[in-house]
Amino acid sequence: MNLGKKAISLISSISLIGSCIGIGLWVWYGQYNKIESIDLKKLIVNKNLGYIYESEKTKEKLIQLIDEKNPNINLDFNMLDLQILDNSAIVKPMDKTYKNEVEITFKMSQDLSSVIRERNLGYIYESEKTKEKLIKLIKQKNSKLDVNKVVLTINDQENKAMIKPKTGDKTYKGQVNFTFHLSQDLSSIITETNLGNIEESEKNQQDLLNLIKQSNPSLDTEKVQLDIKNDIVIVLPKMGDKTYKGEAIIRFFAHTWNADIKKIKTIWNTEFKDRFSMDVNEIHSTALFGLLVNTLYKHGLKIPIATNGLKGQGFSIEYGDIELKLPIGFKYANNLNKYNNDKTKLLEIGHYISKDFTFKAEQVDGNVKEVPDVLPEIINNTSYMFANNKNEYIKGLENWNTSNVTNMKYMFYGAHNFNQPLNNWNTSNVTDMKYMFYESHNFNQPLNNWNTSNVTDMGWMFSGAKSFNQPIDKWNTSNVTNMGHMFSRAKNFNQPLSNWNTSNVTDMSYMFSGDEKFNHPLNNWNTSNVTNMHGMFIGAKNFNKPLNNWDTSNVTDMSAMFSGAEKFNNVVSTWNTSNVTDMSWMFYGARACDQNIANWNVYKVTYYSWFAKNSGWQNMSWRQIYHLWPKKLYDNGNQCF
Repeated sequence: MNLGKKAISLISSISLIGSCIGIGLWVWYGQYNKIESIDLKKLIVNKNLGYIYESEKTKEKLIQLIDEKNPNINLDFNMLDLQILDNSAIVKPMDKTYKNEVEITFKMSQDLSSVIRERNLGYIYESEKTKEKLIKLIKQKNSKLDVNKVVLTINDQENKAMIKPKTGDKTYKGQVNFTFHLSQDLSSIITETNLGNIEESEKNQQDLLNLIKQSNPSLDTEKVQLDIKNDIVIVLPKMGDKTYKGEAIIRFFAHTWNADIKKIKTIWNTEFKDRFSMDVNEIHSTALFGLLVNTLYKHGLKIPIATNGLKGQGFSIEYGDIELKLPIGFKYANNLNKYNNDKTKLLEIGHYISKDFTFKAEQVDGNVKEVPDVLPEIINNTSYMFANNKNEYIKGLENWNTSNVTNMKYMFYGAHNFNQPLNNWNTSNVTDMKYMFYESHNFNQPLNNWNTSNVTDMGWMFSGAKSFNQPIDKWNTSNVTNMGHMFSRAKNFNQPLSNWNTSNVTDMSYMFSGDEKFNHPLNNWNTSNVTNMHGMFIGAKNFNKPLNNWDTSNVTDMSAMFSGAEKFNNVVSTWNTSNVTDMSWMFYGARACDQNIANWNVYKVTYYSWFAKNSGWQNMSWRQIYHLWPKKLYDNGNQCF
């Protein structure tokens, strides 16, 4: 009985325990399932992948990008499905490991060529050729471009630029090239700045633009505007257009036929009619016509005229259909200058037409010590003007504008006392300065500022100017052909001249004769065109500088070249003397000279009397001279000494 109750009680207990265990397992299993179902929305927080390339729109690449955007979440994509749409992808659970769906968004990287349509930036200023300003200009022309996502490089040499994506940024792909042009300065495009004479009716925007275009065909008249003022027009860039920069000033003369004819007659009667220094039958029509055309041009009349030459006592010209007979009046009578009573003050400068058809100033009386402050603009020849003047200073001369003067020869010839500063004179058009300061004994003023680039003749220029000793090494002598006697008897001159361009000089005869102090290097002079060196250093007692680099291949006359040059004893054995015909007196009195000249070619030399009389060679034995001289000179040694 008791055993049966106990058995029943045990079975009941076991059943109760089993029930409890079953209930516990069910609760545990439910809790397990609830913990492992992970919410994707909480794991994938960064759902925007930004810009991606087309090649990245694959399951593998998108999974990689999602992982990169959401690190440390350890997603098991084997339990997930990825559905790829146009600009998004849906992440879905494949079982109960995860729950909920997540939409991942992205944008496709754009090709820069599809965003940037305007690639020609047109004209820009030089100051705009910087990265910052070009980027700004590109943005203005391509508003959809995000300039923060790109970088710009500039090709300075070809005026090009290139844009590509910033490193690591996928907003854009590819690259785009840009072209641009630098604004041109109007002054470099418009080179013809004088329209000459135009009709009054042409003084308007369109006609002036057409005339300017005719003279300057490369100008784009659509890109400019005009500002017309009296007889000038200012060409400016059109507002807002960068094709051109700066401005150009163009001159013109708006005329009528009657006004032109009146002006021609006035100029003729004032400057030509009674100013000829020759008879009518001596007048050269072509030369006179050239002088008239140049004079009219200086007065603003650039007009098409022709000449019919001399007709009776007149000069005939044609202007359009009109013939003008311009009268030739009285012959110049040498009385055009006007003075005060004692002729110490020149009140009015006279001028006349000389036989070389220049407007020549009349020679001034030697007592004049004051002249007008203004030299008449028409005067282009001042030769002999102050020859033999007696004064040290001529008031007013320092103010003259000499920019039109072409001839200054003999200007201060024999003006023994003259010594006035002239360094501010404009000599840019002067071609002839021969005898300019001849025998100007006291003249010693700076002249180094003079522009001598057009001078061709400097012969005798400082001859006898025994006080002159100023630097003139800055002079441009590239066009000078004659330097004969230039410093002869300029006893004190001793300034460097090695910078001079002597490539066109043909005559150096007596150039330094009697220059007792001169002793400066001349070895780099170009003497390839010199034919005459006769007496070049005669009496130049102190000169003793190397001359071995000289090209003497064209020299024909070396007679008396170093005669009396007592100290000269430098190498001349390298000289080419193949064309020299006269060597007489060449080293006469050159007491120090005993150089070896055995290599000289003296085949053409026919004159060699006293070649080396009283020279250093005369102290040598004939045996010594035999080794130092060419055979022809040695064989005629008696004549040479």
